[in-house]
Amino acid sequence: MSSCRSFHSSIISMLRKNNIDDWVSPRFVISEARDIASLFIKQDNNIRKIFNLIEGFSEIPCLTLEEVPIISCSGIDVRLCDKMMKSTRKLPDVFSTPFGGIFKTVASPNLSEFMIGKTPREWCNIQKREVKDKTKYYYFFIDGYFYIPIPKGQDLAIEEIRIEGYFKDKYEVYLFNQQGCQDCKETCPKPLDFEFVAPFYLVDNIKKELLDRFMRTYERIQPDTYPNQNSNEKNGPLDGENQRR
Repeated sequence: MSSCRSFHSSIISMLRKNNIDDWVSPRFVISEARDIASLFIKQDNNIRKIFNLIEGFSEIPCLTLEEVPIISCSGIDVRLCDKMMKSTRKLPDVFSTPFGGIFKTVASPNLSEFMIGKTPREWCNIQKREVKDKTKYYYFFIDGYFYIPIPKGQDLAIEEIRIEGYFKDKYEVYLFNQQGCQDCKETCPKPLDFEFVAPFYLVDNIKKELLDRFMRTYERIQPDTYPNQNSNEKNGPLDGENQRR
């Protein structure tokens, strides 16, 4: 998988081939490309392919949890829940499907316990079953935070979790794992040196859509056919007439 720098360079080359102004900031190119990738991923009918990828996923090895009031998680029946654990920090943006954020692994730090993603309503329905698997644990991912509900009658002493997710920006994940990287501004890797995250089978389509967007924008901008005219005057059929007045 190519870096953000390489992805930006490929877009600039495509712009030059189409005689389009190639002065486009890397930040803008990558931001637009991520927006397109998010859209394409949500529209992908075979989202399971992403979970089989090796590239693109990032790990957060230690995310601290704290106990919060059960009612802080909307949709939970307090009669079914013994306590609620919530991540203390909001995670970097993660790609999502119509079913929620893309996480390959959510587990205890030593991988002895794994959690399954559900909505609060789905979790409540599971807990109301007469027969349920008490060895299974679940998580909710809401507004960038993880919630781990501990059901009545189950004992799960967990204060940290390990996550492997399909995050949009690996640089942001790096800073997150470095607790903000406040002391290494000179030595931190540069954002463009990190991998551009997108399924390999969508990259060509992402580039094509991005190029189409730039071309549509470029076509709306009329070139200045009168170099000597006042920059405040608009180009158009009356320009020549204006010059004669």
